[in-house]
Amino acid sequence: RWDVATWKETTAVQLATPDPNAVLSLDYLYKARLLKDGKTAAVLARNWTQPESTAQAAFGIDKGEVKGNRLLPAGLRVWAWTSDGSRVALPTQEGLIVADGGNPAKTRFTIHGEMFNAPVAFSPDGRLVVVRKTQGTETKVGEIAVVEVAAGSVVTTVQTGVIDYLAVSADNRTLVQDSFSGALTRIFDALNRAINTALSDAEYRKQMSDLGVVLVGGTPQQFRSYLAAERSKGPRKNNVSVIGVALTHLHGPCGFE
Repeated sequence: RWDVATWKETTAVQLATPDPNAVLSLDYLYKARLLKDGKTAAVLARNWTQPESTAQAAFGIDKGEVKGNRLLPAGLRVWAWTSDGSRVALPTQEGLIVADGGNPAKTRFTIHGEMFNAPVAFSPDGRLVVVRKTQGTETKVGEIAVVEVAAGSVVTTVQTGVIDYLAVSADNRTLVQDSFSGALTRIFDALNRAINTALSDAEYRKQMSDLGVVLVGGTPQQFRSYLAAERSKGPRKNNVSVIGVALTHLHGPCGFE
C-alpha cells in the first residue's frame, strides 16, 4: 500500500493461502484491489491446485489472513466493483455472479447466460450493473443486459455488435459501448429502453388498461413532438389532453417506482 500524496510505501504484507493442504495455492495475481475500509485487499488470481482454477479472495491486510474465497473457472480474468467495494461482479460461463465484496464466497445473485470474461461495469452509484451476454459462436458479439442490483434482475437488454468495453453514466440513463475493432462508439438511452420494456409487459398493460390508462411508450423525442403538437392546438375545455409521467427511479418488480 502506498501513500498517494508522497507515493511512498506505507504497508507491505504477505498474503497467506488459507489452507496449507493446497486447497488454495495462489501463483499469479491477475488483479488486486484495496477496499474502501482500508483493511481488506481483494485479489483475482491463478490457482494452481488441480484442477486449475481462478480464485477470488479477500484478505485482511493487517496479517494477510484470508477472509473469504471463491473458486471460479480457470482463465477468468475479469471483474467489476461498486465504488464502495460492497459488491463484485464476476462474468462466468454459467452467468454473471454478483458476490459480497468483503466475502466473495457469499453470492448476492446470479444472472444466467454465457458471459465468460465478458465486459462488465457497475454504474457510479452501484444501482446498475451491465454485462455482455454472448450470442452465437462469436464470443464478443451479443446483447447487453442491464441489471438492477437491488432486485438482482434484468430490467432491459440492448442489441448491439462487437463489445469490448462498457460504461454507465452517473444518472443511470446512458449506456456507452465500445470495441477494439475500430467500430463506432455506441451510446444508448438505457432508461428509455427500460421504460419501454416495462410498458410492454402484458400483465402490467392489462392492469393499467383496467384502470382506463392507455400505455404508449416510445422515445423522448417522440414524446416531445407529441407535447408540441398538443400545445399547438390551444387550450381545451373540460378535457385533459396530455398526462406526462416521469419514471426516474429504478425499483420494484417492473424496475420502477
